[in-house]
Amino acid sequence: MRNIKVFLVLFSPLFVACLFVVPATALIDISTHSFSNCGFPDTGQKICYNASTTPLTSCNMAFSQDATYMPSSTQPKYTVYKLADASLVTVDDRTGLMWITNAGSEYDLYLWDSAIYYCESLTYAGYADWRVPNVRELMSIVNYQNLHPAINSTAFPDTFSDIYWTSTTQLDPTGYDYNEFKFVVNFDFGEVSARHADINAFVRCVRGGP
Repeated sequence: MRNIKVFLVLFSPLFVACLFVVPATALIDISTHSFSNCGFPDTGQKICYNASTTPLTSCNMAFSQDATYMPSSTQPKYTVYKLADASLVTVDDRTGLMWITNAGSEYDLYLWDSAIYYCESLTYAGYADWRVPNVRELMSIVNYQNLHPAINSTAFPDTFSDIYWTSTTQLDPTGYDYNEFKFVVNFDFGEVSARHADINAFVRCVRGGP
């Protein structure tokens, strides 16, 4: 497996993507790497607003809003692979990360330690190297144009408008011990916050990366 270079900024999630569904009859051989010269994923905003937050019929570059910047090189593309055993995985063709398409039911809630154990113990779609994504990886699939949930629901169906664990621990430069606080991504609006590790949250496992 080649190393992946994921150049992600904490507040720059993905735009609504092109989507391809590819059937597969056996274990799929997906190289988890980012494509050379791929553009940085866009924020997902397609509409411009005036000072009163009223949507505009067209974007004016003078506003310098997210929706005025939509080069084709930054628009992501997902591929959903359906395997013979009904396993579904979603591959982000920009970052090369592979995600479990359906992350579970409304009852699949985990404490942080349990989420780490669940993903790292999981064998799914023939792969056994799943893990909990870090905060930047999980934010890379947020789409701010969509709300409730803030995600591409075709590539990631059945996503709950709720918090999902990341593997990232909150650090404080003053030296206060925040070790028990972990970052979560709330897919209701796409915001990031830190929560105590002993609360219940959802998890979406990922594989690939450095």
